[in-house]
Amino acid sequence: MKKCPRCQCVYHMDERSRCLYCDTMLLSTDRDSEARSRARIEEAGFSMARALVKKLLGSRHLEDHAHKEFLVGTYFKTRTFSFMYAFSRNEYKIGKTYKRFLIQPLTLYSLFMLPWIVYDFIDSVIFRLTYNSYCEKCGCKFIRYLGEKVHNPDECEYNQEFALVVDNIVTGRIAEEEPKLRWRAEQKLKEGKKSAYKDLCASKTSWSSVWDIVCIWFSISLIVIIVVVGVLPRAIKVIRHFGGDVESVYEDE
Repeated sequence: MKKCPRCQCVYHMDERSRCLYCDTMLLSTDRDSEARSRARIEEAGFSMARALVKKLLGSRHLEDHAHKEFLVGTYFKTRTFSFMYAFSRNEYKIGKTYKRFLIQPLTLYSLFMLPWIVYDFIDSVIFRLTYNSYCEKCGCKFIRYLGEKVHNPDECEYNQEFALVVDNIVTGRIAEEEPKLRWRAEQKLKEGKKSAYKDLCASKTSWSSVWDIVCIWFSISLIVIIVVVGVLPRAIKVIRHFGGDVESVYEDE
């Protein structure tokens, strides 16, 4: 077990080295001392860890997509665009209405991922056309095919697991629920079912980083070509124009 000395969060997985919420180096702790400490906290009637985590996050940011995206990416130790897009696509399903037009909101960073912008736009349009129903149980939109009366149980369970994982991360409960989520995910895989937790873990692949680099270089090259083709001829005309004026002045003298 490890504990954050700043926000007092206890992480049951020893593989984590820094706190998810304040980026402080974690310190090793034993289960017995932590159990005694937790008992004293519970007797006092409040959880110091959760209270401080909530203060660090800020209540206004909990529903913010970018903030959720940052925390989830930090937890799974990846910031590749493919990971963020997969997260945004699953989050896009939640709720009856759409909070934004595109699956992945555009930022300044998107300018360097032009292929993803095209894919994002096309996928967003197709998503809105195909996800034609809403499931009250999991609170997500889904595709209702001909002959179906209810949401597919496995897909419904997957959506619930995804929402649970994200909720635990943004509220600070992941420090306690982490072992349970991993155990349940492993049980699902043994049963031949998909797991949202394992899918998020599996998104940390080497090809994702390579694809990001390729997209960035392609985008930069395309921007440079557009600038050269569009701006350079006009710049040359302007230079020639002012150059011609200067030459005429010298000729008059």
